[in-house]
Amino acid sequence: MLIAALAAALALAEMGEKGAQNAYLTHHISASDSWAYYQAKSVRATVLDSEASLLESLPSAADPATQAGIKRARAEEARLRDDPKPGAPA
Repeated sequence: MLIAALAAALALAEMGEKGAQNAYLTHHISASDSWAYYQAKSVRATVLDSEASLLESLPSAADPATQAGIKRARAEEARLRDDPKPGAPA
């Protein structure tokens, strides 16, 4: 009888441990996803800044098409850097 009670207690403790492990993994994956989103957004903003700088340094920088490209890149970069909401489409 004692062994059956100990086995039941052990089974309940193991179920609780598995629940805690699943909760930890869920939280860890969520934090990892948030960090990856932040990094990707930062890289995209840096690439757009580089694109705008490169377009500004071209000899044809005064061309209206080039100016439109610079304006688009700067606007998109500002949007990426100013949007504080993680999980929002970027």
